[in-house]
Amino acid sequence: MSACISFGEGRVLHLQHGLNVSSDAMEGMARALAALPANSRVTVAMDTGEPMAQPVRRMEQLLKWVELETGVSRQIIVASSREPSAVRARDAFSWGACQLLGRTKSEVARKLGGRDATSVGAAVRRGEQLRETDAAFRDLAIRMAALFTGAVS
Repeated sequence: MSACISFGEGRVLHLQHGLNVSSDAMEGMARALAALPANSRVTVAMDTGEPMAQPVRRMEQLLKWVELETGVSRQIIVASSREPSAVRARDAFSWGACQLLGRTKSEVARKLGGRDATSVGAAVRRGEQLRETDAAFRDLAIRMAALFTGAVS
């Protein structure tokens, strides 16, 4: 597996030793990403040598990944809980499903237990805001993009 991360303006990091990246390299990447203006475009391309999964399956995989990464159970993510951790996990899933997987708000709403598409739209907007203002959420979004699409927009 190899990965190529472009930070714009000619700054490129190429990794070709699996995803076993040293902590120093990860800290360097985090500093480089944090130094970029909020509207910067970062592209991560990954070549696993494996074909991409089908879209519906990928949305299911994304939900499972968000559950594992956030520690919030699937049942709570799809429920109507307004607990901050549940809302944050739901925002992460909604943002990833729409922005990274290209799913419609209606498709995501159905996956979230029949929510309204407008609530998914609000979750996607919150996800965008969190990417700009919250370092932990931004890191989650970067890892999500690298795993599910190979690109962060």
